[in-house]
Amino acid sequence: MLKNILSLLLSKFYSKQESELVGHQAMPSSTWTAISLSQTTSDSWTPIGSYTAPNDGYIQLQGEATADASQLAIRTENNGEVRGSFICRTVYQVSGVNLVVAKGQTCLLLSSHSKNIKARFYQIIGGGVSNS
Repeated sequence: MLKNILSLLLSKFYSKQESELVGHQAMPSSTWTAISLSQTTSDSWTPIGSYTAPNDGYIQLQGEATADASQLAIRTENNGEVRGSFICRTVYQVSGVNLVVAKGQTCLLLSSHSKNIKARFYQIIGGGVSNS
């Protein structure tokens, strides 16, 4: 009975249409900002850039494999753990990794055996957290 009452109350204040709108706010926008990298080719496992998110959003790291088992990775700077990673199994495979980041979060971008590496930041549609 309590479950039914709560469900009824929630349906009065939170419709399916509103739910879809709220979910849409977390999607990446269609515009992006290029992230500057120290190099766009890597022969060994190496940091290629660092980025601090200006808003809540997504970091996208993309490159082409130059050897079997090449890798792209995004590591958070606060605890050093790898949060997003992709390993290419074949040469010339173009791959990418995306990571959700919070405003102010700094990430380290890494690569091994890749070329034509690019990185982008996509802000979420909803804009994210505001400090005002």
